[in-house]
Amino acid sequence: METFHDDYKAVLAQIQDDIICAKSLVFHEKGWVFGTLYLYPNSCQHSMGTVEREMQKKAFRLSKFFIPSTRSSDSFSQVALSLGILPNDPPVKPPILVYWTRPPDNWVALNTDGAACNNHAAGGGIVRYRRGVHLANFFTYYGNGTNNEAESRAILEGISLCKSLGYCNILILTDSNLCFKWFSKVFKIPWPLRVWWKKIWDIAASCQVTIEHTYREGNYAADHLASLGIKHRGDGAANCQVDNKFKQILVGDSLNIPNIRFRQ
Repeated sequence: METFHDDYKAVLAQIQDDIICAKSLVFHEKGWVFGTLYLYPNSCQHSMGTVEREMQKKAFRLSKFFIPSTRSSDSFSQVALSLGILPNDPPVKPPILVYWTRPPDNWVALNTDGAACNNHAAGGGIVRYRRGVHLANFFTYYGNGTNNEAESRAILEGISLCKSLGYCNILILTDSNLCFKWFSKVFKIPWPLRVWWKKIWDIAASCQVTIEHTYREGNYAADHLASLGIKHRGDGAANCQVDNKFKQILVGDSLNIPNIRFRQ
């Protein structure tokens, strides 16, 4: 990009990554290419007005075939309006209330979550009774790894903990849709993760285990624990009498206080 005209660079500076990525998905063979890298690849002699008009023309052509499923970001809308393009957004979805999912009687709920940041992965989980009574929790640092690996290993650690404590009726609650599908054997598991899932299924075969997908807003306790693993880069457990944030989450869940999920 160093060879581009200064005016063109100024336009690029106003365009966020989401615009560049979205427009670069257009099929090249249909002549709709709008990715900013394709506007003037071999020439730098165009004025700002020419670049702007070309962007408008190609954006209008693209808009006839593009049906958005989510609303544009504020930065996207601002740039579009500055180019004279009215953003085509779907209707605003109302927020929803998300509650912690209570297990059936004589079952325990195991909330698990994984986290990955800058190639550092960690997982966390918490075991509770139906009324939100805290039984045990953990967080573990896994070292280098992906988020999917962290999610998988957190589930393995969680059900291993439940079994070691004598709880064999386990409801797993995860905000990872992939893990939910993998446990249900709907999706094929990537080979690097199969070693963990074989262990998960081996333990699940000796217990009564079921799994449900929950939104992140209903999984804040496990999310907090996983973040502690990343923060401390070590293993441990949270003390709900000392960790005020953790305590607030547990009290809110036990009292059935919902969290708000905003949808785009």
